[in-house]
Amino acid sequence: SKNNIREWGETTYSPSGDIFYGTYDNLGNRAFGTYTFKASNDLIEAQYFNKTLEKNSLKYDRIGQYTFSNSGNTEFGYFLDIALNGFGFKQYEEDSAFDIEREMEVGLFRAGKEGTSALDGYGARFFKDDSAWYGYWSAGGGTGNMYYDDGSGDISKYNRINGNLTGPFKMTNADEDRFKRRSEEHTSELQSP
Repeated sequence: SKNNIREWGETTYSPSGDIFYGTYDNLGNRAFGTYTFKASNDLIEAQYFNKTLEKNSLKYDRIGQYTFSNSGNTEFGYFLDIALNGFGFKQYEEDSAFDIEREMEVGLFRAGKEGTSALDGYGARFFKDDSAWYGYWSAGGGTGNMYYDDGSGDISKYNRINGNLTGPFKMTNADEDRFKRRSEEHTSELQSP
């Protein structure tokens, strides 16, 4: 400890029994480490900022990884409290939300109620059968022009308005350029901190 402020260690919170193990800043606040929720055994490993920051008009207070102990599903990215809120990705070990199991989602997420989050902005949803949807999302649902990759490299354009999906439509050169640019953006975001 420095000046009676601990630099690293473990804190058990009462009455929840949650535990944080890691480093602390010069004010004694969490800086970097693992927070384990006793009730669920979920954990978040993160860099904590102890203030709210903003990127892409989305607020966050930590960057890290949240692991759900019951399913093994993992979320990585910018968080506001315990929900993704900004660029991130979700990796699914178990998924029952769709007829085909999701493998991963990547893009901009917005925090919802009770620690949940959904794609909300440009992003992609990948399925375990190697298919994927790319496009703009609102509250987890695709909207406007959406691009479907069937897993073999064939890309089709669809349009989704008010939950109604129409298509496929012929891909124009502009569609192909837009699809390529968006898919490359997701790849580069995953490679940069």
